[in-house]
Amino acid sequence: METNICLVHCSVPDEKIAKKLAHFLVTTHLAACVKQISNVLTTYEWDGQLEHNQQTLLLIKTTITALKSVQSAILEHHPDECPEIITTPVSSGYGPYISWVEQQIDLSNRTETF
Repeated sequence: METNICLVHCSVPDEKIAKKLAHFLVTTHLAACVKQISNVLTTYEWDGQLEHNQQTLLLIKTTITALKSVQSAILEHHPDECPEIITTPVSSGYGPYISWVEQQIDLSNRTETF
């Protein structure tokens, strides 16, 4: 069963930003659901320095149709210079859940602000 659903991975520096971004994405109907996984240890190199940071990982359930709007919202409100935004298409899933996700996304009447 092919779907229009995708899972967006986005890490943010702390739980406060995670809650605000998740709230914004769900209340503006850009995402059906956002899981917030706290205390994720992230290791990476940035500007020649090895970094080890605690972050909160967001798993954002949305549609391919809404993906550009989700990315724009993240870029507009994320404090990092180069935020992690990685998208994985969902090729299949439990039919009623897939339908629910699709029904939650509404790109009309986009007036709410962060």
